[in-house]
Amino acid sequence: MVDTKVKSLNASVSAVAVVAKAAKAGNVDKPIHTWIGGARNGRHAGSWQDFVYDRIEFDTSAPYFQRLSSTRFKALKDGLFRINAHWITHDNSNCWRHRQFKVDNKVVDYGGHSYSHSWEKNDIDITWYIKAGQQFWIQSYTGSCGNSYVWHGSSNWVDAHNRVAIEYVGQLEGKCSSQFKLC
Repeated sequence: MVDTKVKSLNASVSAVAVVAKAAKAGNVDKPIHTWIGGARNGRHAGSWQDFVYDRIEFDTSAPYFQRLSSTRFKALKDGLFRINAHWITHDNSNCWRHRQFKVDNKVVDYGGHSYSHSWEKNDIDITWYIKAGQQFWIQSYTGSCGNSYVWHGSSNWVDAHNRVAIEYVGQLEGKCSSQFKLC
C-alpha cells in the first residue's frame, strides 16, 4: 500500500517536471493579457486630446492592468507593456498633427509630427516598462484647419478607423538597469 502511494507520488512529480520543462522551453501556451478596442466617436478640436477607449473588443487585461476610465489605463503590476495603436486624422487644409504616449504624466514617446492635408494615419508602437500604480494613455493633436478630426470614430470593430492594442509582455528577467532610473 505504501509502495503504491510512493509510485503514484513519483508519477505525479514526474508529470509536473515534464510540464515545467515544456513551459521553460516555451512549448506551453502562455495566457495573453491584453486590451483591444478604440474610440466609438470621432473628436473635433484644435488642441491636444486624450484618446478615448470606449469601444472594447477584447479585455483580458486583469490582473496586470485595467482600463481606469474612458481615457486612462493603470498598471496593476510592474512589467513591460506593448502599446500598438493606429487612427486617422483629418483637416481641410495643411495643418499640424502630433501624437504622444504618456506614462505617469510624462511624455515617453512623441511623434507623428507632420504638416499635411486631408486624411492621414497616425501610429504608435512602443514597448515600455510601467510600474504598478502608474497611469498611461495616448494623446493626439490636429490643428484647427477646417473640419479637423483629432481621430475618426468607429462604432464597430469591422473596418475600424482606429484601434488600440495593449499587451502585458511580462516581467524583466534579472536585475534591470537604466541610466534614467526607469526600472
